[in-house]
Amino acid sequence: MCSTLILLAGIHLLLAPAAPQPNILFIMADDLGYEDLGFQGSDILTPNLDRLARAGVVLENHYVMPMCAPSRASFLTGRNAIKTGFWSGNMSPFAEWGLDLAETTIAEMLKGYGYSTHLIGKWHQGMSTWSMTPVMRGFDTFLGQYHGAGNYFSHIIQDAYDLREDYRVQGAFVDKIRTDLNGTYSTNIYTDRTLSLIEENTNSTDPWFIFLSYTAPHKQYMAPKEDIAEFSSHMIYSSPERKKYATMMSILDRGVGQIEEALRRTGALENTLIVFTSDNGAVIDSGGAVTIL
Repeated sequence: MCSTLILLAGIHLLLAPAAPQPNILFIMADDLGYEDLGFQGSDILTPNLDRLARAGVVLENHYVMPMCAPSRASFLTGRNAIKTGFWSGNMSPFAEWGLDLAETTIAEMLKGYGYSTHLIGKWHQGMSTWSMTPVMRGFDTFLGQYHGAGNYFSHIIQDAYDLREDYRVQGAFVDKIRTDLNGTYSTNIYTDRTLSLIEENTNSTDPWFIFLSYTAPHKQYMAPKEDIAEFSSHMIYSSPERKKYATMMSILDRGVGQIEEALRRTGALENTLIVFTSDNGAVIDSGGAVTIL
C-alpha cells in the first residue's frame, strides 16, 4: 500500500449536535504525486486546494492501494480490495470482471439515508455486464468513463468511445453515448456536470452525495495549449511532460474553485463536507513527483 493524503473541509458538520444531514462532495484525483500540490511545497499552481487545506483538516497518514481500480474498490466498499474481487490487481480495458456484485457500495448505503447519489468521471469497476455499471451499483446518475484511462479530448480508449451518461427514467435504465462532447476536455466536462448538479439541487431539501472522480492527472498527459501556457510558464526547467502534468492539476484545481464558488452562491457551502484525495501516488518515471514520504 502507499500513503496519500486527505483534505477535509466542512469537518465541523460531523461534529455539530443534531446537525442536518450534510451534502458530501468526495473529489478524487488520479495518480497524483504526494508532493504535487502547492500546500505540499510544489511549484504546481493549486491555489484553491491550498485554500481548502488552510481552512480544513489535512490527514497525512492513511493508506491506499497502489493502483487505480483496487483503490477505488476500497473507497466504494470500505473494505480491503482483495476482498472485493480485486485480488489480481488492476483492471485492463474491457476486462470481464469487476467489483464483486455481492458488495454494498457507499452510494447504496447513502441512498438508504435519503441521499441522492451521483458519480462523475472515472468508474473503472467493471462494465462487461450492465449489472456492473454505476447506476446498477447505487448511483442515481453517472456521467463519465467506464474504463480507467483514455484520451482527454477524443475520449477514445483502444478504438472505442468511452464517454457516456447513465440514469433512470421511471425506473427504466438509460445509457447515452455522449459523442456530442467529443473534443471537449474531460476535466472540464466533469467540473461542469458537478456545477449543474449543484444548481439543480439548490432548492432540494434532500442531501446529496457527489463522487467527483477526476481522471487527471493520469496519463495520457494532455491539456489545452492555452492552459499549458498559463499554468506552467514559470516552470522553465521542467520537462514538457512535467508541464503538461502540472497543467492538468491546475485545471482540476480551477474546477475545485468553481465548484466551491457555486456551493457558496447557492447557499450549500456551509452544509457540505468536501473531501479531496488521490486514488494512489504518481507513476514512476512520469510527470508526477515520486519521492520518499
